[in-house]
Amino acid sequence: MITRLVFGALLTDLSIILAAFLYLGARNPKNPWWVNDQVMTWVLPLITGGIVVGPFLLVEGLFFSKNGLAMSDLITTLVILGAGAVFLLLMRIPRRVAAYEAMGASPQGASKG
Repeated sequence: MITRLVFGALLTDLSIILAAFLYLGARNPKNPWWVNDQVMTWVLPLITGGIVVGPFLLVEGLFFSKNGLAMSDLITTLVILGAGAVFLLLMRIPRRVAAYEAMGASPQGASKG
């Protein structure tokens, strides 16, 4: 099994899911404890690195493999990427962001005319 291919798929999925999770936390008007500058200073470079390195490992595993690809490698990679996509869809990001905006909208912020 080509481990770079699988590791690239995992790294890409986990980085994108973590970025989406942090995005939802930052949009939450209740301000969770883990959404602060200290956490973001350590986590955002890791997410950025995962989003950059993960696809590079995928491309390297797909196109520059010396031994050739087995069908199990491709199926495993597609299952990992598909599971990540399904997980992102189940997070319902647009609906949650709209709900957070509705919770954060206060009558005090409305203009009085």
